[in-house]
Amino acid sequence: MNTRTFPERPTLTHLPRLIFLALFFFAGILLGQVLAGRMPAATGSELRRYLEDYLLLEGDPAVQTLLSAAVIYFRYPLTAFLLGFSAIGVVLLPVTTAAYGFFLSFAVSCFTASFGAGGVVLALAALGLRCLVALPCYFLLSSASWGTAVGLAAVSFGSGRRTAPVVYGRACWARFGACCLALAAGVCGELILTPALLRAKGGAPYFELSGRAAAWAKQRGLTVHVSLTHENGLASAVVVLEEHQPKGE
Repeated sequence: MNTRTFPERPTLTHLPRLIFLALFFFAGILLGQVLAGRMPAATGSELRRYLEDYLLLEGDPAVQTLLSAAVIYFRYPLTAFLLGFSAIGVVLLPVTTAAYGFFLSFAVSCFTASFGAGGVVLALAALGLRCLVALPCYFLLSSASWGTAVGLAAVSFGSGRRTAPVVYGRACWARFGACCLALAAGVCGELILTPALLRAKGGAPYFELSGRAAAWAKQRGLTVHVSLTHENGLASAVVVLEEHQPKGE
């Protein structure tokens, strides 16, 4: 019985792939810091856009909040997973990783440029949970996807040589499923822990509290007011807690 053998396709183990992509991520972080420092006016505009995007438009607030959080959590990990099905992922995965680091760094720089050292705390509050969940999922998926993309590139551009086929086994789908569960948990945590900043029909922003925050405010008779402003490249938000005294006091 004749058996056909194929030359082994070029592979890299998980750790070198992870280090390779991490270098692009940190390069994006450095680039974001440099550009944010050279464009101070742009950082205020970027923060303003962030605050405006955080507001919901018309429609069901709960549905839009859920969709917005899902997009934010899933966009980079899902992109990384899908690029593993194409040879072009060899190029696009490092580029996507660098872009991820750049936009994350630039967003943090917007907070620090507008609010000084206190902006770091605000950035952690706004982006901390997201990074804690989405970043590990992204690198787990992108590292595996880059390996399969390299294999596909070897098959596609192997100069006529036949190489072993790229196989997406159970480990690939189990990894993707585990990351989806982790990201879904992150979305739920974001919705539970983060107050929803909504926009009324007249355009005025307001907070919608839920869970313990809503119970705490109700127990103390508090109403939350929020105001957004932007002037001379600086965006800011002011939150006021108004206490309602019972009648007769």
